[in-house]
Parts: sequence; structure tokens; C-alpha cells
Amino acid sequence: MLQGILDGKNSCITAFGARRSGKTQLIEGSEEIPGLPMKSFCELIPMVEEIGGSIAISCYRIYHDHIYDLLEHKEKEV
Repeated sequence: MLQGILDGKNSCITAFGARRSGKTQLIEGSEEIPGLPMKSFCELIPMVEEIGGSIAISCYRIYHDHIYDLLEHKEKEV
């Protein structure tokens, strides 16, 4: 995935499943173990800086019929 991003391709991390199946843990992680997006960003940022590139990040939560922007200070419905 990271190499694809460095090659200019788009990427998407999606978690879906039944309640209590580990979606939140996978995405958000914990203080001790960061979630998949944070681990990816921490590896990706130095690589992007090395090649002089830039990245754009969007994070959304889709719940029932609502979409929330997770990068807003308060989860704002989109």
C-alpha cells in the first residue's frame, strides 16, 4: 500500500463488520499500539518528505445513513 501511494496511486483503508469485531481497534488503536492508519502515516511521512512530495488525508465514519468527518474538531456530519 505505501509503495503504491509513493507511486502516485490513491489508497483507502476500510473497516467494516459486526459490532465488537475489532473495527475501532484496527483503525484507532490504543496508546500502546497505534491503529493501522497512524502506523501507515508514521512510515509514509518520512518517505514522502525524502522525495519532496505531499499527501492529502481524509477520514470519515459512515454509520447508518450518516457520514462524519473525523478530522473535524467535533465529528461533523457531512
